[in-house]
Amino acid sequence: MVRHTDGPEWIQLNYQTHILPHIDWLKIKPPDPNASAPDGTTLRTATVNVGDAPPVFHEDQKPHVEKNISMSEFALCLSDIVPNPWQAARIAEKLIENLKTSGQTDEKIYDRRSYLIPTLQEHVAKEVEDQAEQIFRKKLDSGEIQFDLDVGEPNYKLRQSYKIEVHANQNPLTKYGKPVQLSLFEPMYAYPSDNELEKNFAHFLDGEKALQWWHRVVARQQDEYYVQGWSKQRIYPDFVAMAKEVEGMTRVLIFETKGQHLEGNRDTMYKQRVLKTLEEAFNVTKDTKMRETPTRTGIFRLIFNAQEFPEISAQLNEGSYSTES
Repeated sequence: MVRHTDGPEWIQLNYQTHILPHIDWLKIKPPDPNASAPDGTTLRTATVNVGDAPPVFHEDQKPHVEKNISMSEFALCLSDIVPNPWQAARIAEKLIENLKTSGQTDEKIYDRRSYLIPTLQEHVAKEVEDQAEQIFRKKLDSGEIQFDLDVGEPNYKLRQSYKIEVHANQNPLTKYGKPVQLSLFEPMYAYPSDNELEKNFAHFLDGEKALQWWHRVVARQQDEYYVQGWSKQRIYPDFVAMAKEVEGMTRVLIFETKGQHLEGNRDTMYKQRVLKTLEEAFNVTKDTKMRETPTRTGIFRLIFNAQEFPEISAQLNEGSYSTES
């Protein structure tokens, strides 16, 4: 778990409590009003005859609208990003002021709302995320945040059963016609939402002799496993797994599968950075109070295609793992 200090205790990291209060809102400015943007659109219709005559275009007559700029409309769009309404209003007001200073009229600003509002949201969201990442990393370096196994005094009861929703068209996940063998919970069902990469990766994990077990995480399942980074959105990895103990060492694995077409988008890049950061933190933790024997290291990564499976297998079986059967 990703944990944060709470006096002498450790509690689960909470974005609202441990990250958000440290954001310096006064550092967040509106986007550049002179950045490339559409000037507006002109609606046109065309009458096309069925012959060879060219179409005749007509400019649409727009109904009269009072084009008054509402600062509250711009501020309201930030309500999910900036919890302080006064700071949201400050940013929105400054954007409108900058637009007018650059020569934009009320009418032109009004016409460009459909562009300006999402641009403002994206800009402020990135500013908040950049600061949040710096806060997270600083706390990680100082030891206020740790990512490790929760192995202190037992504060939970082991589940006697694991309830999942199973629909009529769901069947147990099989490999070569037989149920998968290493799934932590039996039987393991193939979910309708699973894509081929997820199914192939489950089959790959099930064939790895170095593993004790693997588990397919269902994000919609109550109390399902997740990882918390520097964004309020939780990361529900697709798979978690545990390697066998070899010579006093084992490995914890967290995998998120992403189609090749999603590589490089904002959400994917965020998850990549979080998993890489947590892997580094997990593998250098020296606090034995949060560890138990055997020594555990971690492999946490995003998977984009089946060509990466051999590399993962080699990493999992490197060293003494190569002789384990």
